[in-house]
Amino acid sequence: ESSRRRGAKRHAPRIVDLSADFRLSPEAVYGLTEFTRPRLADADLVANPGCYPTAALLALIPLAQLGLIDLSREIIIDAASGVTGAGRNPKRELLFGEVTEDYRAYSIGNTHRHLAELKQSLAREGGFTGDVVFTPHLLPVKRGILETIHVPLTRVLDQATAEGLYSATYDGEPCIRIMHGTLPSLKDVVYRNRVAIGVSEVVDVRRPRLTVIAAIDNLVKGAAGQAIQNMNVMLGLPETAGLAC
Repeated sequence: ESSRRRGAKRHAPRIVDLSADFRLSPEAVYGLTEFTRPRLADADLVANPGCYPTAALLALIPLAQLGLIDLSREIIIDAASGVTGAGRNPKRELLFGEVTEDYRAYSIGNTHRHLAELKQSLAREGGFTGDVVFTPHLLPVKRGILETIHVPLTRVLDQATAEGLYSATYDGEPCIRIMHGTLPSLKDVVYRNRVAIGVSEVVDVRRPRLTVIAAIDNLVKGAAGQAIQNMNVMLGLPETAGLAC
């Protein structure tokens, strides 16, 4: 009988992997908790999502699942991360004196390593198979990610309707905050296991668009916090145990 049946003893370790090694692999359950929760409980190997994809996917999947994204046009993601998103290895370009009072793009031309993960998960969870143009930027702050996402729509959505759509999707989700009548900033998310999402309708364009802003702490919901959230689900613990959402 399967060792995954309720009450059966487990002998192999259960792993939440924070590296990128298994994010594209069918061997692991992708740990985007809000959408893969049913698969996490019995998982022995969970691939914790990257920080950039976490914010983008939680912003885009609700629209994709409803067929609201126009596949004939690109999604444009301009994402900015604090310096801790680059890891702990010392590099000259990440020294305080190099970063402060500056703001720059990197991995331009759709070359960032997180793009494949983002597109695969958006297709799997949202059914979206169109193009995404992703450009990351380095912010002169310690932590936090803010993504400005320009979404081509199949029909016009006013702000109230779009906010209602997101609220309905994430109703009861402890680590998602939908902003109403305002847009998120890094102050809404740093040191919390939270994604804050806000929207704005786009005027004076010939074809409908929606701008979605998603903010996240890259070290918490974008890394260790989401790993704990996934671990809690795997072990049958309260999902937010040990976390501030």
